[in-house]
Formats: sequence, structure tokens, C-alpha cells
Amino acid sequence: MFGVGDRMQATEEVYSEPFSVTRRLEALGLKLDALLDSVLAGAQKRRACTKLHPPMFPGLAQWAETTHRLRERHIPEGWAPTDDSNYSLIVSRNGKTAIAVASGDENTGLVEGCPATSSPKGPHTMSAVAAHQLALDLEIPPELEAILEAFSVDPNRETWLLLTHWSERDGLVEVRAELSLPLAIAENQKVIGWRERIILPSTSLGPTDIEFPKHTPDLDIDVRKRA
Repeated sequence: MFGVGDRMQATEEVYSEPFSVTRRLEALGLKLDALLDSVLAGAQKRRACTKLHPPMFPGLAQWAETTHRLRERHIPEGWAPTDDSNYSLIVSRNGKTAIAVASGDENTGLVEGCPATSSPKGPHTMSAVAAHQLALDLEIPPELEAILEAFSVDPNRETWLLLTHWSERDGLVEVRAELSLPLAIAENQKVIGWRERIILPSTSLGPTDIEFPKHTPDLDIDVRKRA
């Protein structure tokens, strides 16, 4: 694991009560309704897909629409979109907070769970994890240290992941989400540890009879210059 073992667990803080969620989001310059609107917009875009779409498209459509709405809602608040090296973020006015959209596993949005990203992450997310470890004066594993050196990351910036999970149970669809700060990544390059987790209320989309692939293709691409 490219993480920090038991030390990671000691730093984790979970916000789930409505008041604490609202206050923590406000401290980050965010509003709960804007995040929920973004999650719902992505879910509705995925829900509109049919079996005639390519199998991987519904998840991609959900990711893209969630990112789009997240930007649409926050640009008027002074946040700015960036797609450097095809890593899609939205960054706060002061540059200290960034958010990327990602799919999470079945533990996403559950207070007692410890979620992981459903897809392996690329060097941009890995470098953000290294920066978060560095901010806590933790010893950075050599693998992450090399990535941190290769990719310029503002050590004062926190890169949060807006995790979403599409759950189908008993013929009903529920979308769970959380805004979480990654702190550890496994050897399979999935994020598995968090410094903070802000649990968002789940959204019910009612019944469904369409089955889609469980994994959402997240885009975190390793772009390298040609020699």
C-alpha cells in the first residue's frame, strides 16, 4: 500500500450529521445543495442511457455531467475549471482547494464504511495523495515521492474527490456520494484511505430495469511529452 498504515486511520474524520456537514462544506467555500445538484445531474444523465449505448458510456456520461454541473454551479462563486493534462478539476478562488469527480465502491456514502475508488487512479491523483501526506509531515513512500517530483503539485492545495456510487438493490436505484480527501492509495492504484470524509445525503431514483457496468471509467490520464 502506498499509504500510511495505522497513522492514516488516526487522522480520519467523518462528517455525517446535517449541521456538521453544512459547516464543514461552508469552511471549504461549498454549499450542500450545489453538490447534491451536481450528483443528481450526473445520475440523471446516466439514467437516460439505454441498452443501445456502448456499455461503458453510461458511467462516462455520469462522470462528465457531474463534472459539468459542478463547474456550472461553482464558477459564479469564483471557482475555476482546469483540465491540465486531461485531469479535470475545479479550483477555488484562492487555489487552496480543488475537486475532481470519481466513482466509488459500495462503501461510498456509508458512515461505517471505508470506501475505495472503483477505478485505479493515475499519477495526478497519486501526486495529490503524496502532497496530502507531506502536509501531515508523514513519511512518503518512494513510489509516491517519485510521482510527486515528476508532477508539479502545489503543496498548499488539497485535492478532494467527489465520490459517487450507483447502487441497484431490489429493483431500485440509489445514488450515494461523499466529498473526501484522499490520504492512501493501494498498489492497484485505487484510493483506499481518507483524511476526511463528508457524507452527502443519498438520492433515490426509483425503479430501474436497465443494467450497466458497475465500474465508472474515471479519467486521470498519464500524459507524457514525446522525446
